[in-house]
Amino acid sequence: MGQPSRGSRTRRGTFCQFLKRLNRSRLYIEVVASELSLDESNQPMMTPTATNSSLYQRLGGYDVIAAFVDDTYQMLRNDPRFSRFAARSVDSQQRARQLLVDQICHLAGGPCFYTGRDMKTSHTGLHITETEWNISLEYTRQALKNHGVGQREAEEVIAIFEQYRADIVDSSAS
Repeated sequence: MGQPSRGSRTRRGTFCQFLKRLNRSRLYIEVVASELSLDESNQPMMTPTATNSSLYQRLGGYDVIAAFVDDTYQMLRNDPRFSRFAARSVDSQQRARQLLVDQICHLAGGPCFYTGRDMKTSHTGLHITETEWNISLEYTRQALKNHGVGQREAEEVIAIFEQYRADIVDSSAS
């Protein structure tokens, strides 16, 4: 018997496994490239300094972003003023958390991809007030501080959030 026809061949691994390997390879290449940068004469240079590295790098990467998002969500869940948002399944809460981590990671210059909806669509009908917005930013600042994020980086994270204020806060909500 000969080789199986092209259409009947089984594929090795799944597409998801392929993407994981690709992301690991890309991350490895990014790490090596950042550690060993070459100048025009192919001589090694110093690694990037804090002044020219991405916000993602200066924050401490994915784990720090995930940790301060988790802390912020915990503070919001513990605040009775936000109890109306608690009526969501655990799965919905985890999905929202993951989308926020991915979005911050992406906007901070990290290797993540945000696959969620735009902020206006995601928040329409939630009637988020200006007061709720400001409280959530204060919790975010506290969570950033709790994880040793510097003032400059914390303000850059807040600036990322601020660019979406008009899409999230309901101006007609009281």
